[in-house]
Amino acid sequence: MQRYANYLMRTLRHSWLRSQGASIGKDVKTYGKFFEGDPKALTIGDKTRISRGTTLVAPHIDAELKIGERCFINRNVTIDCHSGIEIGDEVAIGPGVYIGDFDHSKPHLGDGGMYGARLPVKIGSNSWIGANVCILKGVIIGKRVAVGAGSVVTNSLANNEVAVGVPARPVKHETGL
Repeated sequence: MQRYANYLMRTLRHSWLRSQGASIGKDVKTYGKFFEGDPKALTIGDKTRISRGTTLVAPHIDAELKIGERCFINRNVTIDCHSGIEIGDEVAIGPGVYIGDFDHSKPHLGDGGMYGARLPVKIGSNSWIGANVCILKGVIIGKRVAVGAGSVVTNSLANNEVAVGVPARPVKHETGL
């Protein structure tokens, strides 16, 4: 019974988002309220799974949040998109990850704005992002990259790299990843 209720709520939620301009592929699985913002900014590829407690945010009309096909986004992930975040196909994201394409470098709290620079983030296909990783604005992560748990990614990573630490640094380059 619970499985049917989850299916029904997911179907209604996805239908409403599509009617508002979101592009949600076939066989996408989400749980609970997972998106906040302008639905026109959201694209999710086929067979992607977004676990409970995850929040995707795209509050601006000009934001573009794209998630590829066959991705797995674990629980309690926050993807905060104010410009552009693109996640390739078959990307696995561990629990507690934060991905943001902006900072608070120039807060203007008095005039209603609080965001500084906005730079897009891109994660290449077949990459793995460990638990509690933080990926900051302007970072481009190549294809087949593994980022170790607890890392803070402040600089771009090339294809086939394994990176760990605060800030994350490549520790290995694998040609066979």
